[in-house]
This record gives sequence, C-alpha cells and structure tokens, in this order.
Amino acid sequence: MNPIIYDICGTHYRMNPCLAAPLLTAILRKNGHKAWSLDAEALQLNIEDWLKRQEQPDVIGITVTYLNRNGVKRFLKQVKNKWNNTYYIGGGPHATACPKETLALGFDAIVTGEADNIITELVDEHPKGILQQEDITRDLNSLPFPDFNHHIPNPSYYNGNEPFCEHPEGISIWSRGCPSHCLFCSHPVYQLKPVRFMSPNRIYAEIKNLKDNFGIKHVFVYSDELIGMSKKQNNWIVDVCKEVAPLKLTYKTQGRCSKYSTLETFEAMYDAGFKWVFWGIESLSQKVLTALKKGTKIDDIWRTLRLARKAKINNLGFFMVGCLEEETEDYNETYKGVGEMLKEGLLQRKQVTIMTAEPGSRLYDIAKDKGWLRKLKGRAHYTPHLAMPWASRREIAERQRALSNL
Repeated sequence: MNPIIYDICGTHYRMNPCLAAPLLTAILRKNGHKAWSLDAEALQLNIEDWLKRQEQPDVIGITVTYLNRNGVKRFLKQVKNKWNNTYYIGGGPHATACPKETLALGFDAIVTGEADNIITELVDEHPKGILQQEDITRDLNSLPFPDFNHHIPNPSYYNGNEPFCEHPEGISIWSRGCPSHCLFCSHPVYQLKPVRFMSPNRIYAEIKNLKDNFGIKHVFVYSDELIGMSKKQNNWIVDVCKEVAPLKLTYKTQGRCSKYSTLETFEAMYDAGFKWVFWGIESLSQKVLTALKKGTKIDDIWRTLRLARKAKINNLGFFMVGCLEEETEDYNETYKGVGEMLKEGLLQRKQVTIMTAEPGSRLYDIAKDKGWLRKLKGRAHYTPHLAMPWASRREIAERQRALSNL
C-alpha cells in the first residue's frame, strides 16, 4: 500500500508509481504468494469505502518515508480497527533511519535496509519487532521485473515527473548504492553502499516490457546519480545506451556534476534518447559545498553543464538555500552564477528548495545537537525550519523566492 497523504502535505502525488511495491509484489508472486500493490495516494482512494468492499488480506506492507509517515500512521489506525489480525510490515528510508519511531506507527514488524531478500520470509513467518537487514542485493539481474500487471492503477494512469516529455511515462532503477557523503541525504537504504549496476541486456528487457505491455513512451530512470561517479560507471552507461537505443524511447535521469563527466558519455545518452539530466548542484559557493560534504568542485559543475549542452541534453539544476555556512556572500555567489548559467543557456530549468534536516541524515543529527531544529510549519523543502547562525529563517525564505524567480 501507498497511503493517502495529499490532504496532510497539501500536494497530490501522482507522478510515478513507487517501485518498491511492484518489485516486492513480483518477488512474492515468484515465491508462490498472491500479492498486489495499491497506490491509494495516486487514486485519492477513500479508505473507508475501500475497506467495505475489500477482502481482508493476510499481510499489508508499506514503504515509509519522512514525507508519508503521518499518512501511514493514520492509515494503520483506520485499517486495524477492522483488520486487527492482519500482519503489518513497514520498510523503506524512514524505517531504516528511525526504526523505533516507525515501528510505533502501528506495525507488527519493520525491516531496515533492502527488503528483497527477506520479504518472503516475513510473509511466511510473521516475525515481530525491528529486523535489521544488512544483506544487500548484489546481483540486480536476479530481481524480477516490477510487477505492474498486479499494480493498481495501471502505469499509464500517472502524470509523470516534470519536465514532461512523452506520455505515458514509466519508471525504472538501473543501479543501486551511493558512495557519497552528502550531509543532507536522508536515504540510508542506499547511502554509503557499494554501487551495483544492472547489466545492459537486463535493462533492455525491462524497458522493452514497459514499452510492449504498458505502452510506455518515456522512462524516468530513477537513480540519484546515474552518471558522474566513476570511469567504470561511464563505460557502463555507454554500453546501456547502445543496448536500449533500438527501443526508440526517450529518457530523463539524475546525475552528479564531477570530474568524470565526458562528452562521449553524454553523446551516447543523447543517441539513446535521453532528453534531460537533473543535476544536484545545491550551491555555487565552494565553501558551502565543502561544508555539505558534497564532493563537488565549482569548475566541474560548469564543465559538466557545458558538455551536456554540447551533446544537446537539457539541464535541470537543483539548488538549495539556507545551507550550512551559507552567508550573504555565499548566496550571492549562487545567485550570480545561476544568472550567468541562464544567460549562457546552460540551464533549461531549475528548482530551488530550502535545506531540510530530515531524520536519517547526518545533517539532522548535527542540527539536533546544535539546537537548530524548529517545528516545520509548511511544506518540507519549501519552508525554513532550521535556526542556524548564518542567516535568519526570514532571509532564507527571501533567498528561495528570489532565486526561484531569477
């Protein structure tokens, strides 16, 4: 289940299906269970009406995130009033970061880390409590395709993720793991884990399945840093692009501006159908990037954007204000640099958010220790909630508006 949260957070999420649910459905069906996945948020489903017509399931599993945790708590309270002998499992980023808090939402058990290798055991044996899962899936080729045949709604029901390309849009993950140390990252499932790559022919088969069976025309490759991490990764993505090019689909993905960026990689991506890369730039102050442990150099940011544009790929820049050590002169460096990027045509789109300290990130631990945390009143990532010494929350909100409107 993906529970309803639109009335809690003020935004309706119908971009793409969560991949964990259909993947775990596929694994369970492969092992002899009857399983389905339901996206109540995408459907804006009335849970009370659904309970009246739904046969009681033996097990309900939910991927818990910082964003949906309050919706999860409400959903569990609603369904447990009727189905008190169903077994409830939680997992995902927030469960991994805050296992005790997640268990207290109303689950019988929560599993930390990657659940692929343990989900069948959980459904068979119904253990209770916090299950620390350290056994990561090393061979991604061994995983079945996410089972969208038993996912409600159909993938074509989703709007897709902006910027929009062809519709319907599908979603896929081609790699797992990230060796980076960004302080603000709150995804401990893959953070600081070895990078594992799916083979080009396995990726081709999954994407062909999306095209042939669900009419998918465009794919959001949901890997935070599909490119820019290493020479090995560059060689792999070039091979993948050669493999999938005959499918004649279009793609967008996320990447890291780095010294490893090459024109050859971008040209291979463009030839395969990649239209957009979303870059986690964050700031154009080297002092701020160093404070965030981003591992990025300013020169590499400019160089990467220029190479991507030379290959005719569109760049979307993610920027944050209200960062660690961001004083007025640091913000001004970012503001000036973004203006120059827009003038040079290096950015076709930008998104400006406010640095948020989410549980599971090292930034949250620092903010808690320093006494910076304040109650978040508004949408996460768009409302300042850290009382830091470098800028007032009012100044941070003004910076977000000014940079967004640039």
